[in-house]
Amino acid sequence: MAATLVIVVGFTNLLVHRYAQAVIRQATDEGARAWAVAGGSQADCHAKADSVLSDLLGGTIINSVTIECVDTGQTITATATAELAGMPPAPGSTFATTSVATKELHGAMAGF
Repeated sequence: MAATLVIVVGFTNLLVHRYAQAVIRQATDEGARAWAVAGGSQADCHAKADSVLSDLLGGTIINSVTIECVDTGQTITATATAELAGMPPAPGSTFATTSVATKELHGAMAGF
């Protein structure tokens, strides 16, 4: 019975971590897109990423998450590093992801 419980908790922990990773990826995608639109800013990137995280991932699964948004010229790069909590006896884990969005050019469609 104890072995079955450990297996079930381990599998549940894996599913929860996969969901958290998907949400963090979505947060970086949305953050990069928010800055990439004409008139967007670094504050827009952070605000959108934080909004996605708070909307889709509540509770205590994330011990810490750091999101960095950088303008690389023609693209916006949003990088997240997260430390995810584990459900005992399963361990926690760390996760990193990067999303890139091409910047919208001002007046690019003016001739059309």
